[in-house]
Amino acid sequence: MSKARFAALTLACLGCTPSHALQGEPVLPLDQPARISPYAVRSVVLSVTPTDAGPLLAAGEHGHILTSTDAGRTWAQSPSPVSVTLTAVTAGGSGPAFAVGHGLTILRSTDGGKSWAKQTDGRALAARFQAWAGAAQQSGNGKLAVKLGRLAKEGADKPLLDIVKLSDRAAIAVGAYGVALRTSDGGMTWDSAFDGFPGDDDRHLNAIRRVDRAIWVAGERGLMYRSLDDGRTFQAANWKDKASLFAIDGAARTVVAVGLRGTIALSTDAGTTWARIDTGTRYSITSLAPDPHKEGIYWAGDDSGGIWSIDTVKRVAKPAAMRGRGPIAALFVNGERAVMVFGALGIESLGTLPQTVE
Repeated sequence: MSKARFAALTLACLGCTPSHALQGEPVLPLDQPARISPYAVRSVVLSVTPTDAGPLLAAGEHGHILTSTDAGRTWAQSPSPVSVTLTAVTAGGSGPAFAVGHGLTILRSTDGGKSWAKQTDGRALAARFQAWAGAAQQSGNGKLAVKLGRLAKEGADKPLLDIVKLSDRAAIAVGAYGVALRTSDGGMTWDSAFDGFPGDDDRHLNAIRRVDRAIWVAGERGLMYRSLDDGRTFQAANWKDKASLFAIDGAARTVVAVGLRGTIALSTDAGTTWARIDTGTRYSITSLAPDPHKEGIYWAGDDSGGIWSIDTVKRVAKPAAMRGRGPIAALFVNGERAVMVFGALGIESLGTLPQTVE
């Protein structure tokens, strides 16, 4: 289960009234704080990120945000101002942490994830979309103007699916139907990043990551973009496969993307050329995490609960002995090489990776 596929399944519930609001005035999930629940660690969790200060942050359905200060052994729920599904969380550096999700929601934390404030959502952005549409029309980009005008009318029915921090003040968030937003003031305000992408492409932007000096975006139907100017403009990568991609990562000149029906795309020359690593699986690979102690090794999770080792030097991928109990949306390997998976059944610890990868 990828974040994009989960978003599609639950998108219709964006405006649903929470059950605990039925007795009084209806409150939309965009305005309803998340309920603090001891079962949050067992509900759907879609994203995890480390922080420079040490704690791990995770986010998922019902607006749940979780923190761990002991490398994932135990988790505590943080208050959240929304109860929509949160699809991605990111931190790092001395600047704020961010969480994004359904309804074009963007949350911001300045205390390491202990507390969160909503910075914007699709309702607030509707007027901005209309203004950006006018600017695009004046600049002669009629196709983009039509797309932005449609987004303005549709309002808060789109999920953001991922976010990357470029610095303590800059970040880019991407999502369904080609939505792209940027901040340059630490997340206080969000502006259009649409004009940095080719054409008026409406394919979902599922994942965004920095790899060395490049910013990479992976998405629906084989979409893969690269930016070499810190995210100001993106160009299509030389990847021709049409399988949707759900996660992308890498280091130095190596870039790995994974996706539908076992797709693994590998470049070892910073994206100039690409090859496909055969897996022979019908399951979709939905998450990626680098091995903290073995350069060139990545671990991946699929939507059956399977774990894969990807050796970018030998260019092979093999299933690992360990596996999760259900579909995996995110995966994390801590400094002790303990594997944690996050997905349809919440957070699960799978044990420690072997010291050798065959």
